[in-house]
Amino acid sequence: MNDVAFYDQRADGWWDPDGFLHGIGTLLNPVRLPYIEGVLARHDTPAGAAVVDIGCGGGLLAEAIADLGFPVTGIDRSPASVAAGHDRGRNVRYLVGDAGRLPFADDSFDVVTAMEVLEHVADPAAVVVEAGRILKPGGLFFFAGPNRTRLSRLMTIDLAQRWRWSAVLPEDLHEWHRFLTPAELTTLAGAADISIDEFTGVGPRLSGLPATAAALWLLRRGRIGHAEAGRRIGLKHGGSRAVSYMGYGRRR
Repeated sequence: MNDVAFYDQRADGWWDPDGFLHGIGTLLNPVRLPYIEGVLARHDTPAGAAVVDIGCGGGLLAEAIADLGFPVTGIDRSPASVAAGHDRGRNVRYLVGDAGRLPFADDSFDVVTAMEVLEHVADPAAVVVEAGRILKPGGLFFFAGPNRTRLSRLMTIDLAQRWRWSAVLPEDLHEWHRFLTPAELTTLAGAADISIDEFTGVGPRLSGLPATAAALWLLRRGRIGHAEAGRRIGLKHGGSRAVSYMGYGRRR
């Protein structure tokens, strides 16, 4: 799959309530943004800390972090996605660039985020190495993505993308063989001089499963858009990492 072409063709959906890309933000930001904010507070990260969001797309996460008061740079290989961020952007500096060859000096950022990104790149090891290179010593590296398990293949690939009766996402959005296990990510981080501090599972709240099923039913029938479906599906962190996880580490 050509990831740049995939996102260039769909970039107008980053901020379109009916676009599945915007639904990523309404689904994931309510769980990943409080997590990031909590870790930053736990480590007494100053308000002026420089943040770079690798694989920023149209800026769904970058804009949210900037709204917390941090100076944020977003970088992505998709020119159309970056343009969508520019058009929508308020406080983020957007750049087109390769995550495996970042145009930044060594030790230049306090925080690097690579959320739901590593499963979309051809060489995740190179991206993690670059994250370690541009992080200041002690800087924070945030990551998130699907785990490579049988359950994630069922939920993320088969149910969400492949099976006609249940699919709500493009069939070529994810490729299961690209998913990283926590152990594999730990190894990549170690080679980049990043020490992983925490993994936490990401998944639906058991109490919210009826609402999730109802939202997907309405989405399949075109009665609500992806953004509204994302808002109705309640995710939490903690618990099983069998489908998806997020976490952070620190540059040694």
